[in-house]
Amino acid sequence: MNDLMVASPAWEVKSAKRRPKPIYAPDAVELQSFRAIIRDYQNRADRMGPRPSDLLGDVVDLILATGARVSEAVRLKWQFVDLDSDRPSITIAGKVVDSKGLPKRYEDYLKTESG
Repeated sequence: MNDLMVASPAWEVKSAKRRPKPIYAPDAVELQSFRAIIRDYQNRADRMGPRPSDLLGDVVDLILATGARVSEAVRLKWQFVDLDSDRPSITIAGKVVDSKGLPKRYEDYLKTESG
């Protein structure tokens, strides 16, 4: 900023290599238990606030089946779902963005390039 250095020392630092996180896949018993917890949460009489949507379990199943992020799963539209092919698929093509002080909006791009 004040022309005291010719280059940033940060350029000389090598980035730390991240170890990949182990992949966790719940088994059928864990999925049943998880779905029961969601149903109990939705139907609790003593829970404060508005009643959760009946779609909560479906969104959780979609996230578990695809690995999509929450913001991507709730952004999914039918035009990105192909159930008629030999190998049914979905295309994650956007996400919901919630910026502080602004209304939620849809963005047609993803968090990473590999998305």
